Amino acid sequence: MTKERLLLTKKEWSEMIDREQEAAIKNGTMLNWVEIWSKYEEQASFKWGGWYFGKEHLTLDLLETPHAIYTHKNPFYQIDLEIDSSAEMLDWIFQINGKNLHNYGITVCQDLINAFHEIFKPQQNCCSLGINKSFDGKEIAIEYKNLLIDQKLKLGDRI
Repeated sequence: MTKERLLLTKKEWSEMIDREQEAAIKNGTMLNWVEIWSKYEEQASFKWGGWYFGKEHLTLDLLETPHAIYTHKNPFYQIDLEIDSSAEMLDWIFQINGKNLHNYGITVCQDLINAFHEIFKPQQNCCSLGINKSFDGKEIAIEYKNLLIDQKLKLGDRI
């Protein structure tokens, strides 16, 4: 039986890491990440830069740009997360990388990569060791949506 890890908000996670780092420095040791990951779980993200997870339609919505703020109903740019191949994911990355950074924001591509990384866990689910894997993007996005809902319930007022 595996022990359930303590779920921490982003702020609590950051504060815990700071405390652990200070203790490690004081003791002349290094952080023990294996121990940390076995005890704690960091709150999943719903936002990466200007990209937001769209729970209703399983999308990534670009809602914040250097010039305006948008809504999920009318996002500046939207990516359907029903991605079923590594090539499709890579195509989105290169499409966004080719956009005008003045309009989209200087970190828009890196933020998209971070979102794909957290939602899809590509090296685990999509392309381990450079080999394409079969995966269902809709199923992965639904699991991520459920994770966000479950974590919100667990964290309650701590968010």
